[in-house]
Amino acid sequence: MSLFRVLDTPLLVAEATAAVSAPDVGGVDLFLGVVRNHNDGRPVTRLEYHAYVSMAEKEMQRIADEIMAEIPGVRLAALHRIGSLGV
Repeated sequence: MSLFRVLDTPLLVAEATAAVSAPDVGGVDLFLGVVRNHNDGRPVTRLEYHAYVSMAEKEMQRIADEIMAEIPGVRLAALHRIGSLGV
């Protein structure tokens, strides 16, 4: 199973984990990006993410297809948040 989506709602770790978990899977690696309160010495209060969603999701799937062809049996999920995200 795989899961590739761009969302304007909070991401659910359980959803991503469920998409790649299976009885024959011995581990799940998860990366969560968060908004930090600074960049290059300047304060940050929020980030605004925008995307052309249908194109972004197609590209996410294309990249995943390449990885899955190279590593048979690998399970992948990628969720990306858009909108205004606070620290």
